[in-house]
Amino acid sequence: MKKNKISYHNLSEMFEIIPSNIRYVVLRNYSSILDNTFDYNSDIDILTDNAYDFAMTINAKKCHLSNFRSRYSLEVDNDKIFVDIRELGDNYYHIDWQDSILCSRVEQQFLYVPDKKNYCYSLLYHMLIHKNQISIDYVETLC
Repeated sequence: MKKNKISYHNLSEMFEIIPSNIRYVVLRNYSSILDNTFDYNSDIDILTDNAYDFAMTINAKKCHLSNFRSRYSLEVDNDKIFVDIRELGDNYYHIDWQDSILCSRVEQQFLYVPDKKNYCYSLLYHMLIHKNQISIDYVETLC
């Protein structure tokens, strides 16, 4: 696979190099990426068909040797950012739901996001199952 550039000037530049044959969505908090207010101390949560292909495409480096960890890092605007790359069949969500999220994705400017229904349910699932707590920021997003 062709190696891409080492660092990006901004996140839009990174997302724009992803070819159309790689299905992915930014699972949550994508509005800050779209309006260029992303906090580089945060991470980006991605769902894709194949984590390895996605990581190679954006030149992300795996942070942990374990196959069970999904954290990668890359450089954007001279800052190290972290990307959690989830893939189809990794049990982050049920595989059929993951496929549905990818099949019904919506393009927003330079990236893909879940459609409204999948976004709301995946955010609820994330709060209740993954985090086991209700985040006021997410509640405001849902309401």
